[in-house]
Amino acid sequence: MESYIENLKDYSTELISVGVVFAFFLLAGQISKWIFIRIGKSNNPSTFKIYKLMGATSNIVLIIMGIVTALGTLGIDVSAIVASLGLTGFAIGFAFKDALSNYLAGIMVILYRPYDIGDNVNIIGCEGKITEIDLRYTTIENDGEIHMVPNSVCLSKTITKYRSSIDKPAE
Repeated sequence: MESYIENLKDYSTELISVGVVFAFFLLAGQISKWIFIRIGKSNNPSTFKIYKLMGATSNIVLIIMGIVTALGTLGIDVSAIVASLGLTGFAIGFAFKDALSNYLAGIMVILYRPYDIGDNVNIIGCEGKITEIDLRYTTIENDGEIHMVPNSVCLSKTITKYRSSIDKPAE
């Protein structure tokens, strides 16, 4: 019975230390997310989505690091877990390469602002007024038609931006 109580004492201190380590990473993730959102709100409103995405990403990364660190604190060999996380990240990145390229292009479009909402543009034959710029698509409206152009296309193809309706080619 005494050995059982001794083992329980050993495991309880180990479990408390695991809980403290994980709670630290959980708190750090929430703080980093809060900081990114706070910075995003104080900057240009059009870049808020980027800061929100960066905050959510930092939170998830810190939680995953907390889980791995907590498991390592328990004495579990985490080298296989870290290797599998790397392979999983590679596989997910490869599977979603088009979506990820659109998101990264959306971040670049929002930061560099080659065009803005309300501009009259022609992108790959889609001509009209830009009504929305999202992280994935740029929405162009013309005569009741709505074109959603992927942001990766917007960065890789020629964009014709008209200063006013006078600059548009004759129809």
